[in-house]
Amino acid sequence: MLKFIRTSLFLSLCILAWTACHTPQSLVKKDFESTQLNSRNPEDSVVVQMISPYKAVLDQSMQEIVGHLHNTLSKEAPEGSLNNFIADALLEMAIQSKPAAIPVACVLNMGGIRLNELPAGDLTVGKCFELLPFENKLVVITISGSQLQELLDLVASNKGWPIAGIRMQLQGGKAVAISIQGKPIDLKEQYSILTNDYMANGGDNCAMLSSAPQIALSSTMRDAFINYCRSKNATNQPINAVKDGRIK
Repeated sequence: MLKFIRTSLFLSLCILAWTACHTPQSLVKKDFESTQLNSRNPEDSVVVQMISPYKAVLDQSMQEIVGHLHNTLSKEAPEGSLNNFIADALLEMAIQSKPAAIPVACVLNMGGIRLNELPAGDLTVGKCFELLPFENKLVVITISGSQLQELLDLVASNKGWPIAGIRMQLQGGKAVAISIQGKPIDLKEQYSILTNDYMANGGDNCAMLSSAPQIALSSTMRDAFINYCRSKNATNQPINAVKDGRIK
């Protein structure tokens, strides 16, 4: 028994000595190479056969029609029909989910919208994935009127982002004549604003939001958007979003 203890102690000391002499390693460089599938690099038939059943199911789900667009919607600055449609849809879905703090407005960044337009006609799940490919969660933040002013100044400096529940004008890279649900902004008031978790955590220069209390909703932006479209489609309501002058 004593011999066993001595042997274990010796091995432990050896391991300790070895680790003490070797500094922790960290990744400093990584290389990768993209391989395009073509006649020189054909598809691997074994892999294709293996994923084929899953691809068929995925393709079918991507082809589901979730809505019908009455007109082509465009992403534009300072305001676009596509910008308005997404912001309005997400705000409505967030309000319906009845979080602890009901949002009065929505502010999103332009970078999260990856298509410049949605063509008139049927809207599929696949097209929604192209439009909103990121897994950003919806978040309700509570901020002061002065913080909201700072956020909207950022929107103005970027020549306009998608907003809902807000009307404003751009002047010299700043947001002026701001109203929230028809009332002039009050810098001392507290506002519950819908946004995405990327912005709420300070992304896209939204540092003014990083310390704000957050209520994370259960849905991603894309899922909420798809569910909104499905709800309209279920009652045969075509989507007819327009520019309404919310940013001038």
